[in-house]
Amino acid sequence: MSAASEQGVYDEVLRLLQLAVRRHTGEEAAEAVIASLLRLVRIAVLDPDGRDRGNILALLKTAVLHDPTDAERTWVELVSECQRLAENQSGGDLASLRSFLTSRGIRLLPDQHIAGDVRRLEQFTQETLSSLSHLAHLDVPTATGPGRIEIDRTVTDALVAHAPEKSFLLIGEPGSGKSGAVHSAAERLISQGHPVVVIAVDRHPVPTMDDLTRNLRLESASL
Repeated sequence: MSAASEQGVYDEVLRLLQLAVRRHTGEEAAEAVIASLLRLVRIAVLDPDGRDRGNILALLKTAVLHDPTDAERTWVELVSECQRLAENQSGGDLASLRSFLTSRGIRLLPDQHIAGDVRRLEQFTQETLSSLSHLAHLDVPTATGPGRIEIDRTVTDALVAHAPEKSFLLIGEPGSGKSGAVHSAAERLISQGHPVVVIAVDRHPVPTMDDLTRNLRLESASL
């Protein structure tokens, strides 16, 4: 970038900062205010098709993606989204970019800030499913000893089909097999690679989400 181009960018940044301050305060920003804002700015020069590409793909494979083979596709999606944001004079943070990639069907590793809570929820889900297993199977005698047969419920197929798409409430008479169906559906969704959390609410009689967070020994209230 030439010196003239850099000066043009700098002048535009100053104009936008002045505009933002004026919109929020109704007054012109003092030079000291603008200087303090500029000290918070960091510029990272990125060459998406050049020398930075290899390092970025390696980082995506090791620290971001559940499936490393998605690295090339993920990078193309990120570059495209950033171009769109720039054209709209907008921006995005970590949460919005993760949400964008997830909406494109790209599976991500847990955010490192909540990785411990994710592991705790996975462990808790497995413990809950184990406790519900007897409601999803029948133990029957066979020629070689006791055998276990999964109870085939039609509703299980519906749960598996709709759970990844939208929220819903499963209702039924006591003893009609709701817990068994949820168990079978959860096991199947997990085997398909979907993130699943199973909470038996009768074992956690808490009135608020904050109470549930503490009850499950989670660190992040956002979960």
